Amino acid sequence: MKRSLKIFIALQITLALISFTIIFSSFGYSMHQEKLPKALYIRDVKVSVGTQAPESVTLPYDLRNLKPRIPVTVTARVTVKNNDMFCVKTAYAPVKVYTDGVLIYELGKRETYPNFMLDPATEIFLIKPSVYDREVEFKMEFLSPATRSSMTVYPPMMAPFKSIFNEYVATYKVPFIFSIVQLAAGVFLAIVALMMLFFEKRVSEIFFGSVCFRLFRVCGDSESVI
Repeated sequence: MKRSLKIFIALQITLALISFTIIFSSFGYSMHQEKLPKALYIRDVKVSVGTQAPESVTLPYDLRNLKPRIPVTVTARVTVKNNDMFCVKTAYAPVKVYTDGVLIYELGKRETYPNFMLDPATEIFLIKPSVYDREVEFKMEFLSPATRSSMTVYPPMMAPFKSIFNEYVATYKVPFIFSIVQLAAGVFLAIVALMMLFFEKRVSEIFFGSVCFRLFRVCGDSESVI
């Protein structure tokens, strides 16, 4: 019984260390590391719908009363630095991404999502530019959704990978921590299930004995109060 208890405790300590390692490694880097550049949002762009003339807008931007599969083109002039990447988000709209006319990414091909879906799902993806260390024309060519008459164009990010990662962690800090906790809880329950399977009698005595002791203690305290 002592050996089983030691194994159980060792597994729990290992799980706790792994969880803390994931959390702390996700929220920062060494204090002696050079400060990372801030992620740049590409907000000031020109948007054209169908054959209309381009219009200067600020992202995020909502487009309404769209017909299905109408071309929506978004362009901007940006200076790509060394190690920069583009982070693009799209929702229910196929898109092609270009730098200086060179196709660098395509999302939403018919064969990439199930037949029962008329539009591709929401996706965030990282793209390497075709050139570095000079100003380029950044262009996204969307096709409006088939299942709705509106779409939102989200501002892309441009920065090194670590800066983009830090930006998302800072933005979605609470959901990120909650997901790590859920992951740790899932692993914990999986370990308990395995322990129950291989050491059913001994672990059940430890686990359920503790629960029953707490219940009896609560009942005893309530009777003394009465």
